[in-house]
Amino acid sequence: MEGTLRDVVESPTTPPPLSLVNAAVEAVVDESISIVPPTLPEVYAAIKKIKSGKSPGVCGVYPEYLHYAGPEAMRLLVELFAQAWESEIVPDDWRQGIIVPIYKGKGSRSDCKNY
Repeated sequence: MEGTLRDVVESPTTPPPLSLVNAAVEAVVDESISIVPPTLPEVYAAIKKIKSGKSPGVCGVYPEYLHYAGPEAMRLLVELFAQAWESEIVPDDWRQGIIVPIYKGKGSRSDCKNY
């Protein structure tokens, strides 16, 4: 992988609210929650849970691509996730979603409640 996430993604333009920063400082650390980046076995397990036959996200990657990706692709994903974890910066595409209204088949198409 060339470059880093920092090269690709700009830092957030708005700092977090002071109340959130204070809450994070005062928060009790739960020792049962891991604070280390995801490991290769964890990434494999998470990808196994993704359902096949779903449409791709903004990135255009179908779940099947991940299911059939080889060990090298998994290693690169772990590296990508670790960079995002350590830098606390994620690509903007990870924050986006696609919402497609689906008509229920009854009622007026101009009424939003029928989607």
